[in-house]
Amino acid sequence: MDRRRFLSTTLAGVLAGPLVATGQPAGRIPTIGWLTNSTVHGPNVNAFREGMRSLGYGEIRLIVRAADGRPDRLAALAAELLARKVDVIITDGGPAATAAKEATTTTPIVIGAATTDFVMASPGH
Repeated sequence: MDRRRFLSTTLAGVLAGPLVATGQPAGRIPTIGWLTNSTVHGPNVNAFREGMRSLGYGEIRLIVRAADGRPDRLAALAAELLARKVDVIITDGGPAATAAKEATTTTPIVIGAATTDFVMASPGH
């Protein structure tokens, strides 16, 4: 299974859980926050949208925040996504995943790729 399909499948499961559990109205458009330490590449965004469509998500609201290689910006960008009430945050791992983890304990985080060890458990668990 390629990375795009794995990420889309994982994200679909994360999105479906809260929508079913909280009784969200049918036809609700999921809002996804994409947080990256690098820059945003159009082909990646298009591939992600296509992957979500292939899983049955006809329309998604995608809010992308990119630090453009400046990890000091990630905390503020994560806070922006949370202020926009995203249903889930996806990251490309590394500093972006750490910033997302430090910004929320309630919004699900999906890490698309990680090059370092990363533990999502809360301290003491």
